Parts: sequence; C-alpha cells; structure tokens
Amino acid sequence: MTKPTLRDVEKTIKRCLKASDNKTALNYYNNYKPLFKGLDLNKLKEEVKKPNKKVEDKIKENEELKESKEE
Repeated sequence: MTKPTLRDVEKTIKRCLKASDNKTALNYYNNYKPLFKGLDLNKLKEEVKKPNKKVEDKIKENEELKESKEE
C-alpha cells in the first residue's frame, strides 16, 4: 500500500468537513500534520465554506437555458 500524498489527505479532510464530521477531520489533521508541513486546517475549512465556482456557473447556465427554451 502506498503512502498518501498531501492532496489525498486534504481531500479526505475536506470530505469529512463537508459531512460535518469535525472529529474525524481533526484526527486526520493531527495524524498527518508531522508528515506534511503544508497541511493547513484553517485553509481547508475556508475552502469547504466557499461555494464551488464551477457548480454556480453550471446552475446559472442551466437556468438561462430553461428560460430561453420557455420563450
């Protein structure tokens, strides 16, 4: 089994934060903090809080298509 990369650990922590599983996210953070110096829990929390730009654009695009079809 291979060791996880920084990106793998960040994705796992984000997934936990999105699911409101803060205890598991903190556990992952504490376990991998010594291995990855660039791991920043506050940065990950902010990324989870802000809405995904691509998703917002897709929703807006779909709404515009619906409106144009109705006309």
